[in-house]
Amino acid sequence: MKKLNYLWLVIFIGLLTISCSNESQGNKSKQEEQTIELNQSFGPLEEEGGLSKGYMWSVSKGTSKVYLFGSIHMATSSLYPFNAEVEGAFRSSDYLVLEADPTDLSGMVELSTKMMYKGDETVYDHLSPQGIEKYKDLMEDLNYPPFMFEKIKIWALGSSLMALQLDQAGYTPDSGVDYYFAMEAMARSIPLIELEGALFQVDLMSSFSDQIQEYMFIDSLGSSQETIEEFEHLYELYRAGDKDAMTDYLMTETQSPYPEADRAMLDDRNLEMAKKIEGYLDTEDQYFVVVGLAHLLGNKSIVKILESKGYEVHYFD
Repeated sequence: MKKLNYLWLVIFIGLLTISCSNESQGNKSKQEEQTIELNQSFGPLEEEGGLSKGYMWSVSKGTSKVYLFGSIHMATSSLYPFNAEVEGAFRSSDYLVLEADPTDLSGMVELSTKMMYKGDETVYDHLSPQGIEKYKDLMEDLNYPPFMFEKIKIWALGSSLMALQLDQAGYTPDSGVDYYFAMEAMARSIPLIELEGALFQVDLMSSFSDQIQEYMFIDSLGSSQETIEEFEHLYELYRAGDKDAMTDYLMTETQSPYPEADRAMLDDRNLEMAKKIEGYLDTEDQYFVVVGLAHLLGNKSIVKILESKGYEVHYFD
């Protein structure tokens, strides 16, 4: 897989590390305050929608319909609103479905525990000399003392440092597509369902060996300038809404030393997500499903799985 692809798939999970550092904000009144603030930051939604078209498919079975929308987990507020076709599909839906609910702070203590090493353990006990050097270089680049993050597991460390790098250029998780729709669902009283949940995702990443986690860490992160430049290229592809160009960028594979991790992070999850989406198609309700865009592109995507089972799939070009 390409550089950045690993954390492109899991950056939302890693960002929970930053949220966990603010556990004291986890009470309901603080969450409601945050919701109002974030919702206002996107500005009022014009009825005709905006210029961003995103990546959207409809999946049909008789009169049942599910919309699939590809997410980018960090963005700027200038991405919103999406065009009228996307906003209309969302507003007409009975349920919003996300991989994990980014507004749910109820499990932050448990999540924080799962992402941290126990006792006297630190990341230095789990990284090779090459990994330790990489970690120290990144911390120097970010102007943070290394001890600040040394208790965080390798996979979460990588995602968190990438988030800090991208924040310098104005890309934040609370302007990500998941958060945008979660805020709009809350404002419009649309129920939110989780496809996986944060605990599942954290357990998955924590199940990988130190060697796999370090490979992801080293392969996916450069200096702040390098990370920002590559993400900006990715972001412009997303804004352009060119499915073919994005597929070429995200899904062009290189030889991976850990194909089992690739399967677990993408292919296996696609199969399980597709099963749940099939369940939605057995109801009379309409669902708007938002998942990381990589789950909707390529030959083993959720889209291809549903097509192979005979569902009618339409892409909004």
